[in-house]
Amino acid sequence: MKKSKICILIFFALFLICIAVPYVLPARVSKIYQGVHYDSFRDKKCMIAVITVDNQPFTKKGILKLWRKERKSLKEKGVLFENKCDDIFFAKNKFVRPYGSQELKYWMGDNQICMRGVVNGMCINNSDVFMSISFEKSFNENLVIDKYQGRDIYISYR
Repeated sequence: MKKSKICILIFFALFLICIAVPYVLPARVSKIYQGVHYDSFRDKKCMIAVITVDNQPFTKKGILKLWRKERKSLKEKGVLFENKCDDIFFAKNKFVRPYGSQELKYWMGDNQICMRGVVNGMCINNSDVFMSISFEKSFNENLVIDKYQGRDIYISYR
């Protein structure tokens, strides 16, 4: 009887540890991809940076903490805003096959970010993007987090 209770307690403890690990591990930038995307709506070339992250933060507070931790190092690595249409996307470090071969011709598609096939012909689904940073407000809730060249920078949680 005691052995079965001990086994159940050990199993329960291991289960809790497995669930808690993603919340405990710190988020860290895996790789930064940069490129130019032609925005046909604005008729302008825009700089896009896609930053893949291991151990994505689950809360808005964690996402904001990741930005504050990484923003100086990103500026040092040349990830800077110049135009109003420039964007930085933070995404899970999870690459998938493109929906179609045509997706690989573009930096950003309708459903995926394929970066013109730079990553062995793999893409990131838009659903795996958890944060975007830009000069422009979007329709979802934004939080002003910083100023850059006298302009507000907005963060969008997805």
